[in-house]
Amino acid sequence: MAGYDRAQLPAPLAFNQSEFSWYIFEGVAGGRRLAGLVSIHRTGPRARSVRFSPHLIMGADLPRGLRELVPSWLPIVSPIRAETDDRPIFSVALYDLDARTPPLHLEREIEHADFDPEQFSATTAAGTLSLRADAEGGATIDVQTREATLALRITPRKPQVVFGDGSPTLRHGKIVTSYVQRPRLAVTGSVSLGGESSVDFTGEGVHDHQWLTVTAPNLKWIWPHLRLPDGRELTGYVIRDSTRGRSAEADDGEELARAGWIIEEDATVRRLRDFDVHAIAHVDTPRGRVPTKFVVEARELALRFEIEHVIAAPYLRMAAFGDVLDAGIYEGPIDVTAHPAIRGWIEVMNAAHVRLDRSDQ
Repeated sequence: MAGYDRAQLPAPLAFNQSEFSWYIFEGVAGGRRLAGLVSIHRTGPRARSVRFSPHLIMGADLPRGLRELVPSWLPIVSPIRAETDDRPIFSVALYDLDARTPPLHLEREIEHADFDPEQFSATTAAGTLSLRADAEGGATIDVQTREATLALRITPRKPQVVFGDGSPTLRHGKIVTSYVQRPRLAVTGSVSLGGESSVDFTGEGVHDHQWLTVTAPNLKWIWPHLRLPDGRELTGYVIRDSTRGRSAEADDGEELARAGWIIEEDATVRRLRDFDVHAIAHVDTPRGRVPTKFVVEARELALRFEIEHVIAAPYLRMAAFGDVLDAGIYEGPIDVTAHPAIRGWIEVMNAAHVRLDRSDQ
């Protein structure tokens, strides 16, 4: 399993390829409930700017998926000029779960020379953000910015698991992704926010490593991860078509994929026959309708939980989609009704919520 810690997609990535490694955690610092997400995200070329400016490009300069269709010597007149960037991205999101304020979110580009594909680790050029994975499956996170500081040690409590048929690959028709997880981590260290003094942090979390080539872009999904107090984890997703638009509820749209698993205390993975996650409450935002409360069920195990985002609609705009788009995910920790000992996370994505970025106009 250790081989899955390194980068899986060869560089350079195509425009529709992506690979990322996420560390998600929740815990207590000085009696205050905090949570965080630290990730490194690799992409193909993403647009930094687009302007109308006719110019010549060569077939060899096209994205990888189009090169085979056009002779490399053939000049093409393009009506627009796009500046692109494919440097990996370092992302940090911090959540104050007591104040329930929107998450603090920082993103910085990583120079290619500062990314270590063997350990999927990196340090930003100014040295302010650092993630260093080790051969034992742990990691060290160091964040030194004006807004926050983190000095955390990540230690796995369970080994890596995969959810495909003995491999990371999951297939649902045209939707194909590869997904590896360390389902339970111990997280210790110190944290400070907004210039406050650093305090000790103790918590737990999960590590996800995913890579994919996008072949079906009009998607939306709900993807929860629950850590049960008996040492098991419950995870899965439902993916739907997003073409009904930004005002549609989360469960509207053709279902394209569904899968769920229980991870036993000994890290045995069991596929569930009747996993379900669906929304039971929404809020309306400038981007569209967003679910805030959910039901997660594994009927064959007699498990049913009502959960909600601690911070309603916790939007994280992601630079991985390019600077010219306002695009991202609703990602954050959860509370479980009547089960305070259950902790976890839920991710909501809806392609219909993507907007052109007008922040500079």
